[in-house]
Amino acid sequence: MRVLYVAFILSLICLASAIAGEPVFSSKGVSLTYDNEAGVYEVYKNGKLDSKRVIQSYEDIIHMNKLLKKLGATPNEELTLALNNKLMKSLEPPSEEQLVEVSVGNLDLLTKAATLPVEQGASCGVQSDKARFKFSDKKKTKTGKKKGWFCASPSEKELSFSYNPKKEAAKIKDDRTFMKRWMGGNIKNKITLDTYNDNLLHGGGIALTGEQTADDRARTYGHALQYDAEGDDGSFRMRYSSNLFTRRSPDVTSTGAEDRWTDDGKLRLDAMEETTLFLRGTKNFDSDKNTYGIGSFSFRERTDENRGSQALQNSWHEMSGSVKYDYKDFMDDEYSLELKAGVGKKFEGDLGKWRCKAVVEGLAGIDAWNLDRAEVEVFASVGLDSGRMGGREADNPFLALDAYTRQSIDTDGLHESTYGAKVSTSFKWGDSRISPYLGVELIDEESDRMFQTADEGNELIHTIGLEIKF
Repeated sequence: MRVLYVAFILSLICLASAIAGEPVFSSKGVSLTYDNEAGVYEVYKNGKLDSKRVIQSYEDIIHMNKLLKKLGATPNEELTLALNNKLMKSLEPPSEEQLVEVSVGNLDLLTKAATLPVEQGASCGVQSDKARFKFSDKKKTKTGKKKGWFCASPSEKELSFSYNPKKEAAKIKDDRTFMKRWMGGNIKNKITLDTYNDNLLHGGGIALTGEQTADDRARTYGHALQYDAEGDDGSFRMRYSSNLFTRRSPDVTSTGAEDRWTDDGKLRLDAMEETTLFLRGTKNFDSDKNTYGIGSFSFRERTDENRGSQALQNSWHEMSGSVKYDYKDFMDDEYSLELKAGVGKKFEGDLGKWRCKAVVEGLAGIDAWNLDRAEVEVFASVGLDSGRMGGREADNPFLALDAYTRQSIDTDGLHESTYGAKVSTSFKWGDSRISPYLGVELIDEESDRMFQTADEGNELIHTIGLEIKF
């Protein structure tokens, strides 16, 4: 009976102590109070005292959070802020001797505190890179809750005399742009300029071989400008291209005679320009960085109006002394708006000092301009480059070979195909890499068939291009 009486008295004392303590936190049967007289924190589990803790450093705050999680509670951001505020109030100004001792003898401890595990915090804006705690003010403003960061400790960078908080804040704000959040870090940019012709070297092959290699019919000329950005987590591409297709277009006189030439000596042609604006984005899967999702948008116009390619071809012929053309009006404008989505997989490896890579992609989509039409597309490419041979950097090989194909079929059974190959070299120019290349393509698309004659098949297309990476 005496034992029960003593236990009852002790329980009342404990209860009174708990009631007298300052409440700090409560979650899922776990509560935390602060004893002002003793200067200690008391942790309770289902009303029973689990332990008492003293917080004298930032590491003690972290240990307290770990303990509460272990007991089944869910510590929040407000708790971390409250514990920090209490700690700051309890700290006394250090003496000169203590400052010297800390600066000389405890630099290693300071470094460790500044590099806490990532799960304990994240970037503090202009504060510590690795040690931070997020808090939100419950007082609402017009724009919602106030938000900010409490930093557990400074980093070595912040302790240096060259540290500039305003510059760091501006840099972090720039790093939080949509493109960088989407594509991740280490973003590399590339601009590609290319132009093609059915004649080798845009007619230069005639001077080298003395023979005409093509006839300026069907797919005859084109140019393109492309921008790429690629990061650790994704990529973005924007491409503008213009392709010129031609065929002979005689004017029939009242007597039935065909007049193929104008009075000023120009050959009459039907000419169609196919102009395309293409946008594409990819996003790597978290589980496999070599596998990615794809989304693309493509707007195409077909017209007999001059969109640039007609004028460029005639200007080139005028400079080279070749035949000039008179392009006729013969068709109504046509449009398409293709939306596609799919997945891709890339493979990379080494063959000694040589590097090889391969890409396979599959996409499907619709023509929003003509909803009755849908299309499936497959793309595959393989590349081999000299890598570090000759003392080069891996991304600056002196020789690279690439081959690729694109195959598609739509709901009308229309099959289109492209086969291509190119050879390139590269050299450094400051921080940029310049890569000129030559290529050939064999293209069989609906536009090519529209301008083919009965006795002509598809001709090889010769490409000249330049890539600039920065």
